[in-house]
Amino acid sequence: MTPYAEDPQHLEENITLLCTRHHTEATGAVPMLPDKMVREANDDPANLHAGITAPTLLHYSSEPITIVMGNTTVKGHPGRECWALGVDGNGLLGFRFEDDRYLLSLSLFDQNNRLLLRIDDNELTHRSDAYDVERTGNSLIVRQRRGHILLHLEFTPPTQVKVVSGRLWWNGASILFNRRGMVVREPGTGSVTIMEGTFIAPCGVHVYDGDDDFGAIMRIKAKRFPYPGDGRDFDAVRASLDDLFDTGGRGAGVDSVRTDSQVRPRRPRLS
Repeated sequence: MTPYAEDPQHLEENITLLCTRHHTEATGAVPMLPDKMVREANDDPANLHAGITAPTLLHYSSEPITIVMGNTTVKGHPGRECWALGVDGNGLLGFRFEDDRYLLSLSLFDQNNRLLLRIDDNELTHRSDAYDVERTGNSLIVRQRRGHILLHLEFTPPTQVKVVSGRLWWNGASILFNRRGMVVREPGTGSVTIMEGTFIAPCGVHVYDGDDDFGAIMRIKAKRFPYPGDGRDFDAVRASLDDLFDTGGRGAGVDSVRTDSQVRPRRPRLS
């Protein structure tokens, strides 16, 4: 890296993103974080060793919660868990309620059931090898490749989370979101558009391919896109990011981020 004072151009190779604490330490009147350590971290970022980013805490609390998915809104009963979206009995997006507060859970997989990002009990983590993860203000955007948004979320603690656009996958089930609505896609030209509305329920939308015993407001039986094997264990895949924590550590040292910056698990099952 060449300091900006020596080369006043905004070149990618001269830019290092630091967390707020390390940025303050590096740029104070008397820097507490030496330039040498920043350079070393830039050359060998800790989060790439760990495989995941350090958890980011989302501040949801005891106030009634709302989940917006396209033009479908699901509100929870006070003091009770609320799952806005489930697939095959597994909660992909929702809140559970414990110790007088709501705890957000979300699982973002690709079409091969590979876990990319997870929110568990209000802690957000994601794989550090994800193509691009952008966090700006209350917005989170995950891109699968250049120009292709896999998921765009807006967080409004302490009461709301919104799926602005994107796609959620699990076991070949594909659910699309945009500002106009929410659609369950099927192979070929098949699709089911979710009706617009606001619902107060413990479970909003459930997509299944077999038996459905979960009592959601909207239950959709949908054909599946191809995916590896005969299906994978939801809880085990969600726990895969914990394995990265266990083997890679929590990234002691400077949180230098060259790609872009992640959650821990519980068991969100619809029952």
